[in-house]
Amino acid sequence: MAPAGSGKTEVLIQRVIRALERSAGEAFRILVVTFTVKAAEELKRRARESIADELWRLDADTIHGFALDWLRRYGTEVGVGPDVVVLSDDVDRAAIVAGYLQSIGLSSDPAADGGGAMGELLRAIDAHRTRLRQRHCDRREDYRHRGVSLEELADSYGAAMRAQGAIDFPGMLLSLGDLLDEDPWVLEHFQSLYRCILVDEGQDLTAIQSDLLRRLAGDVISLFVVADDRQSIRGYAGGGFLHAQELVPSAAHAPLHLHHNFRCAREILRAAQAVLRPADDRPVVPLDNAPPGEVGFFPMESPEVEANWIASWISRLLDAGLRRDTLSEGEDPSVAPEDVAVAARTRWTLGPIIEALTRNGIVSVVQTDARVFLPAPEARLFIDCLAFGVNHRDVPAARRVLDELRELTKDDLPSDPVAALSRVPSDALRSVGALVTRCLQGNVQFQHAMEEVSEAGERHGWPAGARALAEIWEAYRTTAAVQDRSPRGYLTHLAKTLRTRPTDPGVRLLTMDRAKGLEFKAVALVGVRDGQVPDYRASSSRERGEERRRLYVAMTRAARELVVTWPITTVDRYGQTHSQDPSPFLVEAGLLGADANPT
Repeated sequence: MAPAGSGKTEVLIQRVIRALERSAGEAFRILVVTFTVKAAEELKRRARESIADELWRLDADTIHGFALDWLRRYGTEVGVGPDVVVLSDDVDRAAIVAGYLQSIGLSSDPAADGGGAMGELLRAIDAHRTRLRQRHCDRREDYRHRGVSLEELADSYGAAMRAQGAIDFPGMLLSLGDLLDEDPWVLEHFQSLYRCILVDEGQDLTAIQSDLLRRLAGDVISLFVVADDRQSIRGYAGGGFLHAQELVPSAAHAPLHLHHNFRCAREILRAAQAVLRPADDRPVVPLDNAPPGEVGFFPMESPEVEANWIASWISRLLDAGLRRDTLSEGEDPSVAPEDVAVAARTRWTLGPIIEALTRNGIVSVVQTDARVFLPAPEARLFIDCLAFGVNHRDVPAARRVLDELRELTKDDLPSDPVAALSRVPSDALRSVGALVTRCLQGNVQFQHAMEEVSEAGERHGWPAGARALAEIWEAYRTTAAVQDRSPRGYLTHLAKTLRTRPTDPGVRLLTMDRAKGLEFKAVALVGVRDGQVPDYRASSSRERGEERRRLYVAMTRAARELVVTWPITTVDRYGQTHSQDPSPFLVEAGLLGADANPT
């Protein structure tokens, strides 16, 4: 157990390195379960620097990534094959539910309410499937939607997914649990391969995740968990510190404790602890020689003024660096764009920030989706068409292609995405379709096409998208033997790469949830007003406690400078102006006076 900035992940990494160093030449493997794919990649990068020869024995992934990998290899007995399609978008999940409702005479448009009611129904179905009671889904088992029982909806949803050869994130964990029940060999095989399971960010484990890891470990695999109950922010998804304790019950009564924060300057840590103090009075101890750092709280006239101020603040940091009197003696004051993060409670709050940074010529990176990683539409269309060509059951890929083509061309199109690409009036898009067709003619043609993709993009007017595809191809080619290179392998490699890469240049823009586990020299928290922090839906003491911890986590991402801003007026979609108050957490912490001005 350890607070923010105390090095608990470093302890986990060093434990992995030590275990592999001391067992060089042995064949057992180590599994590390991380909260994000990015954290898994960072762990493997750190381990590679020390134990490159033994790195093949380290598997680091999210719990869902691990479950999906094993299901694709061994899951045919529970109806999950190598070609299973992952439904990661609620649009595709909602379409399955809507399809069933329509089949029994209940018309349902999943987009009719902006996704609100359907989103709530999906969460209720997930809660029913996993037997968890999540926020907004705390329903009795007789809960009914338009007269249809939750049990009937969940059963029909599962049957439709199986018929489509699809799986969603809750289904990955449920199906792996079913596989362990159906085929004891799978569990025996796992336990013969692995000797240790290590879990990062254990405070956000859910009951089903904890139970699955406990079953995998049995009595023969050692478990090591790092966690901090003060950073537990996933209660809405069923996560909680209790599940980390349940995973390692023999150690839960006497955990190892870390107490010092090595990351945050004194003023940053003081402010973060003040926010947390009404719910937790345990001190986090700064280093004796910690620098003072700098913290500022700034009300802004509007979100647009706030965005422009943040852009100016970042420009000042990049040009002049950190103030020397806030640093330790001899510390480098310079700031690179990657040393700066802007975080908000919700993604849409970052919209004005992105626009202001763009106007000021400041490069930024938003975490993370295909539109960020593959901004050129031709590259996205190539990937989704290739995915559909490889697996015609990939309904989400077909939907994305047709939606994007209709947006680009405004034309009526055939339902086959590859055929649709061949009929559009754009030469650039037709050339993408021709490239996909060539790639699907066999592995040899696929390799030849990918070697020539940059030239094709230049010739037909989509050079940026072609370069992105070529970069992915070059990375894939270095990891796959010639005889193994295939469209399917290329797509699998892309799926693992489809995230904001640590090498991407630019200021980081992210939500508070995505900031967990990261650190930066300077952090700006924007939109920290009542209704967002805490979220207006957080009504219970448990929910407000989680919102308080979320702000604490976001504040402790900053090492040397932290600014917190909020707009005092906002304008809604109807043009009405509303006055806004700062987050009550800031007032309760004594960081703002009674007049809501910075103290």
